[in-house]
Amino acid sequence: MLREYIEFGGFPEVADRDELLRTRVLQECFELTFYTDLVERYRIRNFGMVKEMMLYLVNNFSSYFSINKYYNMLKLRGKKVSKNTIFTYISHIADINFVFLVPKYGKLKEQFANPRKVYVIDTGLINAIAFKVSSDIGRLYENLVCVELKRRGKYLYYWKNRHECDFLVREGGEVSEAIQVCYDLTEENNDREISGIIELMNEFGLDVGRVITADFEGEDKIEGKKIIYMPLWRWLLE
Repeated sequence: MLREYIEFGGFPEVADRDELLRTRVLQECFELTFYTDLVERYRIRNFGMVKEMMLYLVNNFSSYFSINKYYNMLKLRGKKVSKNTIFTYISHIADINFVFLVPKYGKLKEQFANPRKVYVIDTGLINAIAFKVSSDIGRLYENLVCVELKRRGKYLYYWKNRHECDFLVREGGEVSEAIQVCYDLTEENNDREISGIIELMNEFGLDVGRVITADFEGEDKIEGKKIIYMPLWRWLLE
């Protein structure tokens, strides 16, 4: 059930259809979103560039997006577009909730100065449109967690100081939760993943943090902090 949800997403239009038809329906959903929600609503003339941007975001899900870097990439390819235009287009794409742009936690000036992390509204769309995601199960997990947190009405940031943590959750003006997503927790990556969430918890006085995994479940006490390891499927049912 979870594998199917990750692969084909949550759009009701794809339920009870065979695999090939599901992919086709998701691709049609993308085209409909592009033309109806973006091109027609915002009267966009350079729709080729907007579509290219949407595809870029889909292929770079759960990754950092910088307007400056994207502008420089287009410039190297000989495409003339201003940073203001890129900002306008990315704002439109986010306004229709095709993507969520999660800022770095910090003062407003710092949020604007740093890249945002991009998450796509549905993992089914990613699998139907992106070039290759078969080896990106960890990023798909992270994307799914972001979408679910947004569905629950959470305000999200990423934490990046000496270490990194995927999600800093803010409620009522206070930092309420620290969440790290790690599909495959190993001896090699454990220190890195735990260092990030512990650093965030220490910064804001949080006693409990969550690490969302594929199947590992348990609890640990690290530096006086309680770390709960929870499989994604169980967390989704909370």
